[in-house]
Amino acid sequence: FLLGNAGSNGINAAIYRDLPYDLATAFEPISLVVMGPNVLTVNPKVVPVASVMELAAYIRARPGQLNYGSGGVGASNHMTTELLKHQLGLDIQHVPYRGTQAMALGAISGDSPVLAGNLVNLMPFIQRGELRALAVTTRTRSPMLPDVPTMIEAGVPDFETVAWNGLLAPKGTPPAIRERMHVELVKLRDNAMLRERISAIGGEVVMSTPEAFAQRIRDDIAKWKRLAEAADIRAQ
Repeated sequence: FLLGNAGSNGINAAIYRDLPYDLATAFEPISLVVMGPNVLTVNPKVVPVASVMELAAYIRARPGQLNYGSGGVGASNHMTTELLKHQLGLDIQHVPYRGTQAMALGAISGDSPVLAGNLVNLMPFIQRGELRALAVTTRTRSPMLPDVPTMIEAGVPDFETVAWNGLLAPKGTPPAIRERMHVELVKLRDNAMLRERISAIGGEVVMSTPEAFAQRIRDDIAKWKRLAEAADIRAQ
């Protein structure tokens, strides 16, 4: 079995043009397990804005002058910000770092003062006031940041990127085995300890049907392929 995520089983299909397998068909989806938001932030000392639309206006007034950081080419935060750039027509430069800590330090230092990232990773910096949260990327607000709007509420139509994990089996795994694993996973959905632990790190337990998980994968792959082609994003 594979505990896949939005990068390994979604984004990779878009940025690796020579994968020896098809991410949409090489696995048997069992169930989504956890979903959670990314959050768009700025260093308020460098970029003095309080909303997504103010940020867009700030960038448009300074084309090519601002940087945003990511954990590397093809990372979910890279693709999230590129999607925002594409939808709003923004000119802001990408600076890839090696991992979450480095990109957060880049934002705090002011070198790359715009940063979208997984909420759990950026929450400590938001709580200390080093980063200002402008919007979460899911369709509903996060309980961890109840006063922060979604991207859609902030004025970006139909914008959604989701951090997810889900269980998959190799292609050809017997249906009886897949069904048994799905039954056992669904039992965990109401496990109070599990829900509390996942909630504490910014996620939500969301066991799903195999069909719903397969559709999530197909939708993600299609979205990221469109963006990768439009923005010429390739893995390095």
